[in-house]
Amino acid sequence: MQNRKLVYIIVLIFTTAFFSCHKDEAIVNTADYPREVGKILAGKCATSGCHNDASYKVASGLNLSSWVDLMKGSNVGAVVIPYNNSMSSLLYFINTYSDLGLTNGPTMPLNNERLSREEVVLIKNWINNGAPDANGNIAFPPSIDRSKFYVAHTSCKIVCVFDASTRLQMRYVKVVNDDESCTAHQVKVSPDGKYWYVCFTNNGKYLRRYSTYDDRFAGEIFIGAADWNTFSFTPDSKKAVVIDWSSSGKVAECDLTNMHVIDTTRYNFYPHGSAISPNGQYLYFTATTGNFLYKKNLNTGNIDFIPLNSNDIPGLPSSVYNPHEILFSEDGTKYYVSCQNEKTIRVFNAQTDDCIATIPINGSTLEMSLASNSNLLFVTSWDANQFPGTVGAVAVINTISNTLVKYINSGTEPHGIAVDEKNKKVYVANRNINSSGPLPHHTSICGGRNGYISFIDLNTLDITGKRIEVSVDPYSISIKK
Repeated sequence: MQNRKLVYIIVLIFTTAFFSCHKDEAIVNTADYPREVGKILAGKCATSGCHNDASYKVASGLNLSSWVDLMKGSNVGAVVIPYNNSMSSLLYFINTYSDLGLTNGPTMPLNNERLSREEVVLIKNWINNGAPDANGNIAFPPSIDRSKFYVAHTSCKIVCVFDASTRLQMRYVKVVNDDESCTAHQVKVSPDGKYWYVCFTNNGKYLRRYSTYDDRFAGEIFIGAADWNTFSFTPDSKKAVVIDWSSSGKVAECDLTNMHVIDTTRYNFYPHGSAISPNGQYLYFTATTGNFLYKKNLNTGNIDFIPLNSNDIPGLPSSVYNPHEILFSEDGTKYYVSCQNEKTIRVFNAQTDDCIATIPINGSTLEMSLASNSNLLFVTSWDANQFPGTVGAVAVINTISNTLVKYINSGTEPHGIAVDEKNKKVYVANRNINSSGPLPHHTSICGGRNGYISFIDLNTLDITGKRIEVSVDPYSISIKK
């Protein structure tokens, strides 16, 4: 009887143990990620030899051990853009389902089982909801004090928003509607720092405005269909003048307080670059196929013609100069004109409108930006021979002596340029549309070759830090200080 009882007890213990046993779920330190996201990124990607604390430096510089580390980006910049999965390159490399978006190789996790469809959708939705941490915090929240810079992509429908202190992409803003054929051409922050504006080429019809606080759409002015290339502001930020680059190009004066067009006038010789004098009285704009500049009195409407060369009679067609952009000195005593075909920077006395210096540049001169405190002018130019293997350079000019200081190899096809004296940097938008340029790290939804932003140290005048890859054809750049 006792033996039977003993057997019964043993069977009961075994049966209880058998049915109560189950396979424990692997314990994953999800760090500061939301739990399910952390199980994927920290549990499957931040592993030995890959994107963890010990080895991330040899894994494109991307550390996925925590949300904080993820938001520091990789060797080529941010990999997750809050609210925008289509511009988040992290998703390209974990996605193997073409209907869910772009796919890039090599597929991650590297040499391991690919993520399930459900896991990719989870990450995609998380990004579209802002990619928050475990406590709901979103990277780069709106702040009135945040220094930013903006990059317009002429081949895309977007403007990239950078955080100036980290030099990371924080947002991509769609600025063209799906039913529009136009492309974003120039972006500029208004002098009061409250808004950034975009004009559009290829049948563009609007000047659009966005808040620099949260980068949300804040209104638009219908200015009619045209190739709106450039625009400039009055010093009080109450008016803008937008330029249509065509044989009889329109110049639209806009009221930014009431958001409507004040006046539209046509001019010959393909008007392009523009600048308003610091006292707000005069509008200067280039005649790219002429030998002169237009000077319009904004109070009276009177027009003068400023010869690029005092030996010329102004108002004639010319293929010599191709004046591209105009930029005033901070004190308003001088202005600078980049002459693309002549390959020069011409310096003018703003009081007399006389050309006081002509500075030769190796390459077609394009965009300009001033470092007033350093008495330096930075000019992007394109020339295949300045630096072998690289198309283009940044020329640095001393504005006291009006002499060339040096050329800087900022990368392939530099175009937009902006000086940030607060952060002691110069930002350069490299278009990189030529196949001879550096191979992009990944593809983009826009199609074509990604461009990049390079950085010049304002103190040493040397390239500094890593270049940051952005979407296709970064063309224009502007700073919110």
